[in-house]
Amino acid sequence: MSITLEQAIRNAVETERGANSFYAFIAQNTSDPEAKKFLREMAEQEKGHADLIEKLGKKLVDGELPVHADSFVALQETAPGWKFAEDISLVEALQIAAEAEQGAMMYYEMLADFFPEPHKQFFSGLVNAEEEHLSVIDAKLESLAVR
Repeated sequence: MSITLEQAIRNAVETERGANSFYAFIAQNTSDPEAKKFLREMAEQEKGHADLIEKLGKKLVDGELPVHADSFVALQETAPGWKFAEDISLVEALQIAAEAEQGAMMYYEMLADFFPEPHKQFFSGLVNAEEEHLSVIDAKLESLAVR
């Protein structure tokens, strides 16, 4: 793997922004009020996560980050097919989101293994955040299965 710390952090920011767009899009395109509420909350969490990663990342590198993510980031947090999804159910959205969160976790784990401390710790923290997102998604999926 060949990536700078600055680019890795920009990729993480854009990964989270992609997740925000995913949740916001699905929320906008569902008529289920419970689904809409849950998805909007997830979108806000991802937006906050992106903003925090960018702020902490700039401190970590003691400077600016690249303006754009590299092409690898498009394969992370959300599968590209969601942009063309119509009338997607909450369960389908959550299943896509769970897969995407797992993909992001794997990406951040790879970065944590690649970079030395304290950068390793930064990316390990992102892994933990993705695990929390996945737990929320899994809990919601379980609650929907009970109905």
